[in-house]
Amino acid sequence: MLKKIIRGLIVLSILATVGTFAETGFNTVMAGQAKAFLFTGLDPYHDAMVTGVNRFEKALNDSNTNWDITKWTNQSSISKSAVVNQLNSYANTLQSGDTLFIFYLGHGTDIPDQPPYDEGGTGNDGRDEVLVLGHSSSNYLVDDELYEIWQKFAAGVSIVFITNSCQNGTVHRFTLDVPATYAPMAAGLIHIASSSDFQNTAVADDFSNNLADSLDSNGQFQGSYYQWYQKMKQLISYSTPQFQELGTNAGDITATQAFHAVGTSPGPNPNSCVGICGQQAPGGCWCDSKCAQYNDCCPDKVDACGP
Repeated sequence: MLKKIIRGLIVLSILATVGTFAETGFNTVMAGQAKAFLFTGLDPYHDAMVTGVNRFEKALNDSNTNWDITKWTNQSSISKSAVVNQLNSYANTLQSGDTLFIFYLGHGTDIPDQPPYDEGGTGNDGRDEVLVLGHSSSNYLVDDELYEIWQKFAAGVSIVFITNSCQNGTVHRFTLDVPATYAPMAAGLIHIASSSDFQNTAVADDFSNNLADSLDSNGQFQGSYYQWYQKMKQLISYSTPQFQELGTNAGDITATQAFHAVGTSPGPNPNSCVGICGQQAPGGCWCDSKCAQYNDCCPDKVDACGP
């Protein structure tokens, strides 16, 4: 009881001295808006999909970035038109410096190439990759259509597009080599796919089920989006994850810390013991020798300070 009273006095003292923690640099410094759209598609393993989306939502929240997250997991209300409308709403509102994180977990496939874009040239497979958002082909969101949506985003917008689905390695664009006659993308985009256009993704060996093994004890990945992709390639054995860049500022996205918005400066984790062993972390957990007794240790207490 005495320890808890002392701890309470310490917290009050800190608040009286420095005000709110948001003013001390423990929150991420934002360069623009950080929007996230997490959604599922048609798949018989719906419970697993919901679990996977929730895991990625937690990774975003644990990044200490102030993500504004929209999450759709109710299959009965998800359709191609609904997803297209949601993406178009982001295209209409996001501006230079803003980041959009998109995560799709569901069924993917490919179909014979459809107009208006030709995928039969050198290096292309003559097929369109699609996100399957319903039982009928009218709910297939085709790569051609996704590329047309990307073209609507303003210059300086950064898009992180992660697909956990079968045969969707190039679902982010309509052709391997974009002809000069087609309008270029003003925004930047990276696409990280769980498999190539010619592979299936295993439910038990995908991004969702390997995510935790890529994160540290604070739920963060200490590396860039490209390094996270490389880590997934090491962890996943059933399929071969893919990484591609598209647009003008894709290199900046590639180099950004995974699960963070582009242009952010992550501040110290408020629930970390690094540099404050024996004390209380700003987030409220403890880094002293008695925290195990009171069950209030920070997640990385042992790693940072020992038992």
